[in-house]
Amino acid sequence: MYEETRRQIARDVNGLWYYIKSRLPKIIQDTPSERHKSTLQIILDDVADRWRVIIRDLHVLTENDGFRKWREQESQQLSNSIQNRFQVRLFAHSLSISQYSVSSIQYPESRTKNPVSSIYYPLSISIVCMLVNLNTK
Repeated sequence: MYEETRRQIARDVNGLWYYIKSRLPKIIQDTPSERHKSTLQIILDDVADRWRVIIRDLHVLTENDGFRKWREQESQQLSNSIQNRFQVRLFAHSLSISQYSVSSIQYPESRTKNPVSSIYYPLSISIVCMLVNLNTK
């Protein structure tokens, strides 16, 4: 719950800053009075300073809250999970490709219409089959 709240606060602070940063310059531009323009610019600069301070405070909180090791473990587990899914899909796809030889590949209809594809299509299939054979050995 703590981590979710910390992240939500960071998102909210950033969202507020991006909103102010996008809206206030338009108001400054549309303001006819130079005195008001300079006052609004000072406000924008002050808000930018406050935003930087809050983001720095959130960073300090993150560094000192004792959850660094947990975050690293979670990040590593997520990375491993994604890599596993990618490798499983790649392996399953390679098994379906490896049952074909280059000579038995059915070429797309565009092969007869586009002479360039008739050169590159068999080449790309050959490379995939070669890589599949290297990975399965």
